[in-house]
Amino acid sequence: MNYGKQSIFTPLLSLCASAVFLQGCNEGKQSEENSTDYYIQRISAAAEKAWPSLDAIWGGVNEKDAMYRNLVLVVADGRQAWEIDRDGSRPISYEKISARQLPNEYGTYQKLENWREGRFALFISLGETLDQAELAKIRAEPAAIPFIFTLATHEAMHYYLQDKWQLDGDKASRSTRLPIAVEPRVLRNHLARSLERAAQGNLADLGHASYWYQKWKQQYPEEVLQIHWGDIVEGSATYIEMVAETIAKGHAFGSSQYHAAVNEKIQQSAEVIPDIALESYRLGALAGHLLDRQGRQWKSQVEKDQSPLDILLHNIAPVPEALDLQLERELKLKIAQQSQEAEDRLGIFKFVENIRQANTAKVFIPNSKMVVSELAGLYSIADFAYEITGYSAQVHLTGGSLTAKSATMAMISDLSYCGEPGGLFVLPNGMPDPDQGRLKFSSAQLSMDVPYPVLDASGKVYCLR
Repeated sequence: MNYGKQSIFTPLLSLCASAVFLQGCNEGKQSEENSTDYYIQRISAAAEKAWPSLDAIWGGVNEKDAMYRNLVLVVADGRQAWEIDRDGSRPISYEKISARQLPNEYGTYQKLENWREGRFALFISLGETLDQAELAKIRAEPAAIPFIFTLATHEAMHYYLQDKWQLDGDKASRSTRLPIAVEPRVLRNHLARSLERAAQGNLADLGHASYWYQKWKQQYPEEVLQIHWGDIVEGSATYIEMVAETIAKGHAFGSSQYHAAVNEKIQQSAEVIPDIALESYRLGALAGHLLDRQGRQWKSQVEKDQSPLDILLHNIAPVPEALDLQLERELKLKIAQQSQEAEDRLGIFKFVENIRQANTAKVFIPNSKMVVSELAGLYSIADFAYEITGYSAQVHLTGGSLTAKSATMAMISDLSYCGEPGGLFVLPNGMPDPDQGRLKFSSAQLSMDVPYPVLDASGKVYCLR
């Protein structure tokens, strides 16, 4: 999830430049600080309510395995920093953030190694200013749960629980294959709608869900293998995020009030999804909720490579249902729009063509240096081995930095380039000459100022470090 950023720094700085407006400037800074403090308090309140309960729901009851009870969320806004955990929030020195060169883009997150002994830690940036739409929502709705809290809960499961699971990810891919096929998206959206109705109490719709699920599995076996891992890891992380949000609102897990609140959220968030990767989030959360309603003990099976959908619909007899032609039309329209937007924004086919050209420059950034701010879609094409995305982040490299704004990037999952996985960018006009021993490059999507890189063993790709 990404929110648009609306900076309030520019008017503040212009006011501060004039002594006439010094008082107004100080008041503006005070208001900004008060807003940040208020937002931190809301994150802290959610963490205090929800995180102590989550380990008994998923994770472990022993203290050493109790990830959420021992989780520390570190947040910063470019000037100040805080720790948040089950005991509340407290300010910390911003030097601890700057010393690690942690990113400052809103919503950027990173696992923190060796933060505090015996604790699991995760960093999320608040950006230079709080997202104004998010802040307005939190101020207007006393029961609203901060996005940064739900993001932390979701990503902590990826970092600290799922890495211990016995999952087969060899054929995993969350990418959307271009050109996008309509029918498999229709089948998975029908499946989601059936599960949504079942969650509202129409349990007969589990038969319809089984019908659409079996039809999809029979007709698209390659896609089944591709998305199985995503259905597990994103589905379960979205499930625990939904659980945490509901508990943070004051509803005890498993109570009638809890189930009513989850059902309300399911109704409010129902939508047509044209993207295979995004389907995984919703389908996993829906299946997990329905398994809870049935009183099933299912989570250990997920940890052993069974998806929540497989567990829920096992031995449910398929009940045929007519195709919803309106749903099909909506999906065709959304898919056409998504395909056009992907090509307009990322130029995927031209990007692949440029990679194959000998006179273009290929620049590689290793996974060990990458941070995540935003991935604008995840795509693949039939005759190219790697997934392609629009990557946004500010990355600190040895002796320099790289800034990407929806820059088209191939995600290299093997050791083909520079000896490790990472991301591959293309400079269509070739490699610039060194500027006093540095690579200086700037475009609308990608800029970098780094020590001039060397070629890898293939002699074709420049390795950033």
